[in-house]
Amino acid sequence: MPEERKEYIKKLEEEGGSKEMKFEKYFIEWLEDEKREGREIGRQEGEKRGEKLGIAKAIKQMVKEMIQKQMSDKDIMDITKIDEKELQKLKMA
Repeated sequence: MPEERKEYIKKLEEEGGSKEMKFEKYFIEWLEDEKREGREIGRQEGEKRGEKLGIAKAIKQMVKEMIQKQMSDKDIMDITKIDEKELQKLKMA
């Protein structure tokens, strides 16, 4: 389909075309711009999410090490800012 679209646009440029055909050309170009912008936004959001997941993973690893060192639950929750429910889940893992 994209190749057909390119050929159609090329034909419009060569032949001029009607107002409707020119509108379609501009509409297609606008859609392509929107698609590029959507991809960029998706990429940025993916990076942010990956960063958040990395931080969460690091905190979980740190909590596990604190548990192994027999730190108190209160100290672990104070330092890592996790709640008691999450701490208990990590203790069970």
